[in-house]
Amino acid sequence: ARYLGQEERILIADRLRLGDGIRAIARLLDRNPATVSREIRRNTNPLTGCHEPYHAQRSSADRLKRPRPRKAGPGTRLWREILAGLGRHWSPEQIGNRLRHDFPD
Repeated sequence: ARYLGQEERILIADRLRLGDGIRAIARLLDRNPATVSREIRRNTNPLTGCHEPYHAQRSSADRLKRPRPRKAGPGTRLWREILAGLGRHWSPEQIGNRLRHDFPD
């Protein structure tokens, strides 16, 4: 998995309370130490100094949400143009360039 899950975040918090270092935690999770370090830095409560796994999971889920609706939804003209480009065996770059030219807005 690309992103840390809730179980991994809970394990990080538990191991930090036990006094384990970042590299030891990273080995347990089979993750890069930089990933664990970044997780700890982002999600440690400055008032308590504790890693908050549930808050971290909620924040992560919020960051993954799309900030705005899609422009090319099924049934729209833009969608049909994308499908037509794929039917012509165009690359995504070719389709994107063509769409920017034909639909500047």
